[in-house]
Amino acid sequence: MALHTVVFLGTAGADFAPLNGVSDSVFGLLGGGLIPSQQTRLVAAVAGGATVESARLAQRSMDITPANIRPVNIFPWPSPTGAMSDPVHAPVLPGGEAVQASAQGAGSAVVVAWCCDRIEPVPEGQSFFLGFDCTITITEAAVGTWVRGELGWQVPYLPAGRYQVVGMEVHTGTGSPTDVIAARLVLPNQVHRPGALVFTGATPETASQKLAPSFQTDGSLGSWGWFEQGSPPKVEVIGLSDGAVALRGVLRVVKGNGSAGGMAAGGSPTWG
Repeated sequence: MALHTVVFLGTAGADFAPLNGVSDSVFGLLGGGLIPSQQTRLVAAVAGGATVESARLAQRSMDITPANIRPVNIFPWPSPTGAMSDPVHAPVLPGGEAVQASAQGAGSAVVVAWCCDRIEPVPEGQSFFLGFDCTITITEAAVGTWVRGELGWQVPYLPAGRYQVVGMEVHTGTGSPTDVIAARLVLPNQVHRPGALVFTGATPETASQKLAPSFQTDGSLGSWGWFEQGSPPKVEVIGLSDGAVALRGVLRVVKGNGSAGGMAAGGSPTWG
């Protein structure tokens, strides 16, 4: 299993109101909870909402976030993100048990979480950023669900080889809805779907408040998965209103030499 991104949506309450997990073809859905099929770990989470004070994740009524995820400013999503990331001592999520998110405060609330059962070491090799574009239309019926689109590279030619994804950053273009939440990759060789927050409508005055959490690009979550030049990934996006979403972003990748994908000699995943 590689990195997988899930989203919870709802309305915050005075006493941690439950949020609803977004239907996911990888994790099961029970009520408002999402259920991993096998033991996994919560390696990172982000919470937001203009009037959300804090959020948390729980399993069987037990908090699994090491601390409440607290927003840090008052700008609209995704600026007021409180984030936690602890891949070394990540909380365990037993397989078959529902994970529930809740938020305290008022108004719309969002929790995005990243899960994996092991950290694949970042492979050796040249690391660089690969730009991409994608336009996805969210219909009225698809609001609040994952919607898939085709990814296009910003380079005219991508050399043959295997590319390990170790980071991602995504923004929306002019005219896109301003409440797009997250985007994730559908890689051709794996079920799980790694992703990132989507940053929308940043003006020069607020751009510094909309920088991605460091774990999205610094390699601390290891290799997210891989693709080969002839089989590029697709993209899924989730938003809270309908319209045409123009995505523009970068993947941080490591290009390998041959089928090993540049994996470090003797390297092995942690957590087994």
